Amino acid sequence: MTELAQMLDDALDLESALEAVTVAAVELVDGADCAAITFLGPHHDLESVATTSPVATAVNLLAHQLQEGPCIDAATDERLVTSTDVQGDLRWPGWSAAVADMVSSVLAVQLVSARGVHGALTIYSSARDSFTAESICTATTLSIHAAIAMRALLLQTDMTHAVARHTLVGQARGILMDQFGLDADAAHDLVLRRSCEANLKVVEVARRLVADRSTKAGATPEGHL
Repeated sequence: MTELAQMLDDALDLESALEAVTVAAVELVDGADCAAITFLGPHHDLESVATTSPVATAVNLLAHQLQEGPCIDAATDERLVTSTDVQGDLRWPGWSAAVADMVSSVLAVQLVSARGVHGALTIYSSARDSFTAESICTATTLSIHAAIAMRALLLQTDMTHAVARHTLVGQARGILMDQFGLDADAAHDLVLRRSCEANLKVVEVARRLVADRSTKAGATPEGHL
C-alpha cells in the first residue's frame, strides 16, 4: 500500500493513477483475476477508464451497455456490491447471462471522497466464492486511495482549466484594448456585454475574439462578434 500511495502521489494524470489502482487490486486482493474502474461523469455518464485485461474491459462494457451490473450499482448507489456466483445472481439477469463464460465472482467498491462519488473499483474472478472478508477490506482500502487521488487530480484539472479560461479572457480584453483604445475595465465590460447580447459564455466570446482577431481591425466597439 505504501508503494501504491507513492505512485498515486507521483501520478501526472488521472488515467495513470487509476491504472496503478487496478494493477494493485489484482496484486493485493485475494482471489482477484482482473479489475476495472468505472468513472462517474458530471452528467452521471459512466465510462471504464482503467482495466487490467480484455475480460475486465468486456464485462464492464457490457454492464454500461445493459445499464445493469455490480459496477453500475457501486458507482451510483451502493458502497459495496459482492456476488459469489454471478451466473446465479438474479440482481442483474441480462449482465449475468452475458458474462457467464468470463467471470464468476465479483467485488465492487464505490469510489467516494469529500467531493462526492467518483465511480467504482470492480474486481473480478473466474472462480466462485473467491473473495473473503480480507479481500473486501483490502479493496475498500484501495478505493479510499483511489478516491483521494481522483479528487486531487480532478481539482488540479479544474484549476488548470480555470487558469486557461482566465488567460483566454485576458487575451480577448487585450485585443479590444488594442483595437479600440479602451482601458482594461472598459474592455472587460465590452466582453461581458457581448456575452449577454449573444447569449454565450464569456469564455466562448473570448475564444471567438482571439480566433478572429485578424478580421476585427476595422470594427467598432458596437460591432458584431
